[in-house]
Amino acid sequence: MDNLQTETFPRHEGSCFLELRGGVLVTPITNPAIEFIRKIKRLFSLCEQEAPLRETRRQALRERKEAKLEAMKQALYERKKEKLEAMKKSLPNSKNEGGESCTSCGDGNTDSLLLPLCKAAHLSSVCLECLDRGTEEEKEKMQCRYCGKEDTFAIDTYRKITEEIAREDAASPKKEARLTEEEVLGILKPYIPDCFELAETLPSEETLLTEKTTVTLENIEISSQLFFILLRKTKIRVGRNFSIFVNNTDGDCIIKNSMPRDSPLNIDIPCFLRNLFNHEPGLEVHGENETNTGLALENIKGIPQNSIGCDFKEIVLTDTVLTNILPKLKFHENHTVEYLVGTATKNEHVAGILAQDQRIRVGRIKKIELSEYAAAVLLRLVVQECDLLTLTAEKREHVAPILAQEKRIRVRRIQKIKLSGYAVAVLLKLEIQEGSLLSLFASEKENVTEILAQEQMIRVRRIQKIKLSGYAVAVLLKLEIQKGSLLSLFASEKEHVTEILAQEQKIRVRRIQKIKLSGYAVAVLLKLRIQKGSGLKELVLGTWEDGREDQLTEILSVEDGSIDVAG
Repeated sequence: MDNLQTETFPRHEGSCFLELRGGVLVTPITNPAIEFIRKIKRLFSLCEQEAPLRETRRQALRERKEAKLEAMKQALYERKKEKLEAMKKSLPNSKNEGGESCTSCGDGNTDSLLLPLCKAAHLSSVCLECLDRGTEEEKEKMQCRYCGKEDTFAIDTYRKITEEIAREDAASPKKEARLTEEEVLGILKPYIPDCFELAETLPSEETLLTEKTTVTLENIEISSQLFFILLRKTKIRVGRNFSIFVNNTDGDCIIKNSMPRDSPLNIDIPCFLRNLFNHEPGLEVHGENETNTGLALENIKGIPQNSIGCDFKEIVLTDTVLTNILPKLKFHENHTVEYLVGTATKNEHVAGILAQDQRIRVGRIKKIELSEYAAAVLLRLVVQECDLLTLTAEKREHVAPILAQEKRIRVRRIQKIKLSGYAVAVLLKLEIQEGSLLSLFASEKENVTEILAQEQMIRVRRIQKIKLSGYAVAVLLKLEIQKGSLLSLFASEKEHVTEILAQEQKIRVRRIQKIKLSGYAVAVLLKLRIQKGSGLKELVLGTWEDGREDQLTEILSVEDGSIDVAG
């Protein structure tokens, strides 16, 4: 609650939803921009002028504050003492304080520090306690009886170190005393219901929805921000005609949804207008620091499949268990998603999707990017049409669920497919019917072990361009290419082509119009059998970096005219 002015809260007319550790507080507000912030500040900040605290609580807080203030004074005193002692050591006439006493209070040199009133060798000192307690008028009188106002060393030094400490404190962030969440709720005494049906009209009194409160969502449309807050903090029951829309920090979080989702005239006018005028109508959830995810997962498990209507153009789910909500979403017919991005560094982020035999029907998607454990979500996707599918996996376990499947995944009407890391092995389980590009990249030898161990060839048909990079160049050994316009191989290291160069049998290449070999992949030309009538129109060879002639060593070592290239 440190930056209330910049925080956003789901709001609806005269009320707002405040996420707490112990639940969701539904509280009335007069003005979302002013009165709400003032009210929350009164409750969550220690502000004696505004906080309506009981006298006993006031006294307890006052005692806590005084104790803290006393500790701060003592700490400040020690800092001043330390700085003054350091300054005294630099004096040219450092005095022996044995037997001396403070000229102001008369106390001897005990625990407090004695500071000379002047720089001269006069036996007159003042203690730090007197300097600390004294008013400005009293400090003016703390002078050496011989030097007077001409030499006010003690006062000048004290003011100097006080200003120095003030500058240090100003540069460091201040911490205000805060009321605990329990203290605030103790003041508010909100109503805590067992059941709560979310509707357009919210209660006029403070209401706390806890993990024991069952919140019914039916015949209503709410913002994604409010939905995920309720999902994490309460028990959710999703009924008929429920949908969510993209969160808008300045908009209303609740809209009445009067059009049934299964209606023949399934046109959500409010949602349509939002998507028309909102340039970023997307669902975006990042859960790097997620805690207490058990309740959210339990809620998701109980939500019926395809029961949450939505019209998101963009979906980005990063390291969050809320990724498991995907099978529960229902996209409108003929709806197009610009891109779906899923990243999961933990298996639990997608375990709910993989554990249930539920399909995710998203219709047409322009781009799909699935990384790490989220790559396995491909098993549950039903895509009618897609421009680009990208899978990335740094570990084999990320794609293990796909590789364990006996049936192949039919991928149709996907224009471009890019597989990286261990996701390259997913090619074994794909049934590609048509496309314009197949791109494979492997940075480690182990990424392609699974494919190279297969005896059966991988039939690739109706793919216009095939690009193999890194260790994925070796996958060419297992490809049966029926037709294509471009075959591109790129190898930045010699080890990338070792597997191919070790083969005695040549690789038959036919019905390829253009072959491009770059870097160490130039040597692969030695292992290609390009027969007459193959349709080859262009052959391009190129080194990766200037001065890397070793990339041509294999080619230059063979006899002239020994490489047969026929178009």
